[in-house]
Amino acid sequence: MKKPRVSVIICTHNREMYLNRAMECVALQNADSSLFELIVVNNNSTDSTDSICKEFRARYTNLNFSYIIEMEQGLSHARNRGIKEAKGDLIVFLDDDAFAEPDFVKNLIAFYDLHPPVLSTGGKTVPLFEEEKPAWMSRFLLPLVAAMDLGPEARLFPKGWYPIGANMSFRKAAVELIGNFDVLLGRKGKNLQGGEEKDFFNRLKSKGHEPWYLPTTEVRHIIPASRMSINYIRRQARGIGYSERVRTKSLGLFSYWGKCFSEKMKWIASIVLFLFYLITLRAQKAVFLLRFRFWVSQGLFFGRE
Repeated sequence: MKKPRVSVIICTHNREMYLNRAMECVALQNADSSLFELIVVNNNSTDSTDSICKEFRARYTNLNFSYIIEMEQGLSHARNRGIKEAKGDLIVFLDDDAFAEPDFVKNLIAFYDLHPPVLSTGGKTVPLFEEEKPAWMSRFLLPLVAAMDLGPEARLFPKGWYPIGANMSFRKAAVELIGNFDVLLGRKGKNLQGGEEKDFFNRLKSKGHEPWYLPTTEVRHIIPASRMSINYIRRQARGIGYSERVRTKSLGLFSYWGKCFSEKMKWIASIVLFLFYLITLRAQKAVFLLRFRFWVSQGLFFGRE
């Protein structure tokens, strides 16, 4: 079989409700099926993921499809296993509840072919809320739902921004340059830690390779109602802060104290936005910005997950 250009990797853990649709969106790409492969890494799911994947393989016999079970718990472990299994020179990671548009693979290949020096990209990610978007959700909190839209043109990511795991890609050469995802970071089971993507792209940046935003590689990302609960957002925010505590401390105390100073600056910005939303009669957005900042600070300063 011809070696694929692109390896699309979906790491999954107990997401039976959306996984089949996510896989089908890859299977039904407009690109020639010989150009890409689909790798699904099951990270110890206890639902019907196994049978869903086996049924999918039986339906799509012409698709270059690999189904892997990774026993080491953790998203970073699963991603690294996917990289190990990948045959393509271009590696794509999609979430198990993210649905790629039909031209995703075709547009990805075209961009990388036109830009040989580029090592990584992140695509447009449109959130699909299962229920109405909460009144407290402001545009400043959209990264919580993996929303990414930097406009209609391809461009370098702005300073402080980087691709998100629901829709990111890189050449295999990037892994050869900086190594895999840090297994001390990222989600494990039900915890909501993160930081592994930021760490990966920061290491690439340190080697002189900035990521590009690519709007033509678009996915639609399901946001379940359960992820909009106050308890979930609290845990997610603390996980963000805790992950930054782990990541920066691994780089040295200077890096950690720099992050603490940055967090204090974000408090100032949050208070300014709080006042703006209050003045414009959007009290729920105002209050929630400060609650979110408080939870992140708990994780960063006190190590609370």
